[in-house]
Formats: sequence, structure tokens, C-alpha cells
Amino acid sequence: MGNERGQFMIEAIIGVGILGLLVIFILSAFSARYVFDKTNTLRTEALYVAEQGLEFAKAHPQAVTSGSLTTEDYGSIPLYPNYKREYQIQQVGSADMNLYLVTVVVKWKKSQKSQERQLLSLTTIITGQ
Repeated sequence: MGNERGQFMIEAIIGVGILGLLVIFILSAFSARYVFDKTNTLRTEALYVAEQGLEFAKAHPQAVTSGSLTTEDYGSIPLYPNYKREYQIQQVGSADMNLYLVTVVVKWKKSQKSQERQLLSLTTIITGQ
């Protein structure tokens, strides 16, 4: 009779251990999913910010040719204060072709103290005026 009590205790400990492993597995899966979703949200927003920059450059070719497109620092992009947009402009081909390679680089930082991280860059060719 005493042996059966010990056997039940061992079964209960094994059951609790298996249940604990399942809970840990499920929580780690939720945690990984949260990180994945957060990263995708950041990249989607960065893509939107970069596309806005390219559309502005396409709509204002005189800003491209004059070199007046400048870095938009953190807090200066409406609705996206944690993003920074940098323009890189390079003339391609001969001078009479008037073609410019415009690259928009989007960077992100979580807070004022953390390091910035480049999320993506988009490039297009624009005909200057």
C-alpha cells in the first residue's frame, strides 16, 4: 500500500513536469510571434516612409537637381517620430541626360538613448529639370 502512494507521487511529478514544459513551449511561441510581428510592423512603416520620400522626389525634380532634399531627422516626419529619412542623390550618365539616382534610407530608433538601426533603402531614377 505504501508503494502505491509513492507511485502516485512520481506520476504527479512527471505530469506536472510535462505540463510545465508545454506551458514554456507555448509562451516562447507567443513571445517569438510578438517579436516577429513587431519587426514586420517596423519594416512596413519604414517602407511607407521611404515610399513617401521617393514620391516627393518624383513630384519635385527641381529639389533633386538643386540638392535641396535633406535628411529628415527624428520627430520631423508626421506620424512617424521614431523614423529618420535620408536622401542620397547621384547623377548618372552624362550631364546632358539629366538623370539622377535617388536613394531613400530609412532608419529607426526606439528611444532617444538607443542606437539607430537602418531598416531599408529604396532607389529610383528621376529625370531632373
